[in-house]
Amino acid sequence: MKKQQKNSKSIILLSLIFITLSVVFLVFYKEIWWDSAVYSNIGKFIFSNGNFGIWEDARPLVLPLILGLGWKIGFNEVMFVKIVSLAFSLGSILMVYLISKKYFSQKTAIYSSIFTAFSSIFFFFSSLGMTEIPSVFFALLSLYFLFENRPFVSGLFSGIAFMARFFSIFAIIPIYLFHLIYFDRKKFVGKYSKVFFGFVAVIVPYLILNVALYHNVLYPFQLQINITKITGWQNYHSFWFYFIELIKQNPFL
Repeated sequence: MKKQQKNSKSIILLSLIFITLSVVFLVFYKEIWWDSAVYSNIGKFIFSNGNFGIWEDARPLVLPLILGLGWKIGFNEVMFVKIVSLAFSLGSILMVYLISKKYFSQKTAIYSSIFTAFSSIFFFFSSLGMTEIPSVFFALLSLYFLFENRPFVSGLFSGIAFMARFFSIFAIIPIYLFHLIYFDRKKFVGKYSKVFFGFVAVIVPYLILNVALYHNVLYPFQLQINITKITGWQNYHSFWFYFIELIKQNPFL
């Protein structure tokens, strides 16, 4: 019991340290990045029926809906972007802890949480209002509920992760494949059909919206793919860049 209390205090202490350092880090970023501003303004567009803000066809809608709701309620726009981003970052750390604790040990859970929280790229993006960390949070939730044998709920959260960032599909698919290979080979059809229906339940309203707006169910995805081909060449790297960068970001990986 004392050991469990000690480990519980450890994750609380880690969370407080992470929040404190993140708040200090925010002092150096009094404005928000371009993409963060776009997501916030899409939210304004949605909650003002098009009277304020902007609309960009290729953007996923989860983060804009959250930020737009904050604007509608009356929160300071810039501060709310940072608070929401920090909340998703903290949530991701806690999800890593809970998943690791359940399937390994509390000691492993603490170490995993530390490595997550203070990986340089994770910490850097933890308060910038981008879509990466929110999509990670929802993907981790989908994994957690998959472990809890609640496949439909898992599918729902994987759908939300996808709607937070379209390219998170490249993380979602390996999560399910890994779980299938190691845990669920004998329960494939029943369990993963529920995952599929949960995922579809989130995606279908968006696809219907695409038909209504663009008369093309796949238009935002096609546009996003095209954008990746014609923009951002200054950041282009070869495929091997990612394997090297993962180690550079956190040698413990």
